[in-house]
Amino acid sequence: MAATVQIAPADPTADKPFDTIESMEEDEDDEELGELPNLGPPAGFHAASKRVSVRSSFTSDMAAGKNFKPVVHQKTDAEKEKLKTAMAKLFLFEHLEGEQLTQVLDAFEPKSVPAGEVIIKQGDSVDVRQLYIVGQGQCRVLKRSGSGEEQHVLTVRESECFGELALMYNCPRAATVVAEEASSLFALDRETFQYIVQSSFMRKRKVYEEFMTRVPALAGLSTEEKNKVIDVLKKRRYVDGDNIIQEGDAKADTFFILYQGKAIASKASVGIVKEYVAGDCFGE
Repeated sequence: MAATVQIAPADPTADKPFDTIESMEEDEDDEELGELPNLGPPAGFHAASKRVSVRSSFTSDMAAGKNFKPVVHQKTDAEKEKLKTAMAKLFLFEHLEGEQLTQVLDAFEPKSVPAGEVIIKQGDSVDVRQLYIVGQGQCRVLKRSGSGEEQHVLTVRESECFGELALMYNCPRAATVVAEEASSLFALDRETFQYIVQSSFMRKRKVYEEFMTRVPALAGLSTEEKNKVIDVLKKRRYVDGDNIIQEGDAKADTFFILYQGKAIASKASVGIVKEYVAGDCFGE
């Protein structure tokens, strides 16, 4: 890094930390960001494909949101911690905070399945009420070809998710998923997913879309290109005096956009060289 960037002193009456949203070079083994399922209309099963621009489909169930009642399934402290850690790595859930996060955590139902049990079946248009996160064990994803032969196309492991496409699009299951060994799963119902997770995700996305129109460095991008940037953003919070990047740091794999507050760039030899405000970028 050519300079150190840190959060600038704030108004003493301010009580909120400053935010940046960051875009990172994605690595095949990067567990911090997790992976995004292919959220386009499911011509096939894409439980762990690379990130794509999200265009989610709302259903008529969303109109009934006023009738939504949070559900609570009892879990041990260890199960809650494991589930929370898994959700933080999954793109669909990582934006949840506060009460919404608590409600979704409460709504996941722990389930134990023996080896060989069919959890979801390709083509099923009736039992499309839940999505799953693997808590322990692993599951085999089978896809039936035109000839009717099932092929093993994917293995879903601990902290990974499956079954979300049918909930999002009200479509039949795109693949069969079978427990490869005795496994523990966390199941989330359709109503909670659509009312809290899906709607929250789209509301936050619209906020980012509006914010991106005020980022000069991205002015030359098309709407589609901006949407792809939005899909890989991750919010990170800092308080006064925190270093965001450090002069001389050889690991420079993150691009920052200041979302709220102010920051300053300084060099050891000359002191402060630049000030940043909301909408400014650094780390490029």
